[in-house]
Amino acid sequence: GGSGNDILRLTINDGSVLGGDASYCYGNDITMLGGAGADNLALNVNFTGTSTFGWNNFSLSGGSGNDRIVFNLDAHISESEFSNNNVAMSGGAGNDYLAFNADVNIASAWFSSFSSNNFSMFGGAGNDLLYMNVSADLRTTGNSCTFTGNTLSMQGNGGIDLVAMRLNVDLAGKTWNGFYDNFMYLSGGTAADNLAMRLGVFMSVTGTTPSLGNYFASNTIMNSGGNGADV
Repeated sequence: GGSGNDILRLTINDGSVLGGDASYCYGNDITMLGGAGADNLALNVNFTGTSTFGWNNFSLSGGSGNDRIVFNLDAHISESEFSNNNVAMSGGAGNDYLAFNADVNIASAWFSSFSSNNFSMFGGAGNDLLYMNVSADLRTTGNSCTFTGNTLSMQGNGGIDLVAMRLNVDLAGKTWNGFYDNFMYLSGGTAADNLAMRLGVFMSVTGTTPSLGNYFASNTIMNSGGNGADV
């Protein structure tokens, strides 16, 4: 966008734009830069496919100024995985509003996996509002559903910040389900910040002969208020 108050909006509805054909989406790099000024950045990705959504990089940066940055991701996959995607959102200096909303649905005949994704938000200097809302609904009639190896990180940095994360995971595998090796981190930084995290994990085995049942282990959850009277 450069200097000035810019409006940058990108909406992608067709899977063929994001990776060859509508069956998969991988290996893409999408960057939005606001620069100096009060910028408005909006990215909307709507994907419906039969295979992998993975190895994609999304970067949204507002730069200096009071910015509004919103990323809405809606993925419906009828087979396989949502994995190795990177989302980086940064407000920079100024009083910024950042929101990341992800709704991922996988309904597979073999396995469903939400794995090794990295979602990060950084408010920067100023009084920032950061919201992350991630919903994963994984189902399979064949084997397992796993939510594993994911990192969700939110940092307000300087200023009086509101940092809020909501993660809702619903796993329905035939033989077993796993929610493990995930890292969730909230940090307010300096000043009096407000931190909130809501985690909901629901697991049910649909088959008549489960092998492991439901597996919840080795996850790390960290909340750090930093300096100031935090809530």
